[in-house]
Amino acid sequence: MISTALIPFFKLEKLKIELYKRRERTISDKLSASFEAFFNPETLSQTIQNNLNGKPGFSGASSEMEFMNTQPRTLQFKLLMDRTALGGTSSFTPKSLHDEVEDFIKNAVYINGVIHEPAFLKVIWGNYSLDCRVSNVSVQYTLFDRSGNAIRAELDVSFVEDIKENTKQAELKLSSPDLTHIRTVRKGDTLPMMVKEIYGDQKYYIQVAKYNKINNFRQLQPGTKISFPPLEN
Repeated sequence: MISTALIPFFKLEKLKIELYKRRERTISDKLSASFEAFFNPETLSQTIQNNLNGKPGFSGASSEMEFMNTQPRTLQFKLLMDRTALGGTSSFTPKSLHDEVEDFIKNAVYINGVIHEPAFLKVIWGNYSLDCRVSNVSVQYTLFDRSGNAIRAELDVSFVEDIKENTKQAELKLSSPDLTHIRTVRKGDTLPMMVKEIYGDQKYYIQVAKYNKINNFRQLQPGTKISFPPLEN
């Protein structure tokens, strides 16, 4: 006989995907929809990439690599949804497997009608946690019952890190005004706000606008890349 006191030690920690309506991902921002893996993925693949620009050397070949910026990290893994194996449980049952797949896509990938953009996600598995958003999902149905209904599916899911700019700077310890910074404008960003994050003072926004040839700094277009050069002594 196994003592019930030992059961928690043998509990399998499942990968979870939590959904939020704001980038801050506070408890009050949490959406009701969340996902727990049928089966934990066999592998997690994470990519961290630096963008480098080659400087021509004496012979014309690129001999020096200049650091431009660090790309948001990406995460890929495969989710298996299987109605045939024992132990395959889901928070969505008794829906069909096809409906469960569509639920995941509807809530985690498609535009949320309340916030008018896809939800902000947090992937959690054990000690691993990543604030992110879905960039791509590929669904492959691999097994069907006699009626032609899917009973097994594989979802290849790709995520891109998504955190506030000042949080990322704190993680990378990039606060020096003596370095060139390149930032991508996000919805709601203003040039004075971005300048203050880089230099600690918004008074330099006119110089930054001129440096980047921005004619209307009051209407920044999301997705625009802005360079913040070092301050002159």
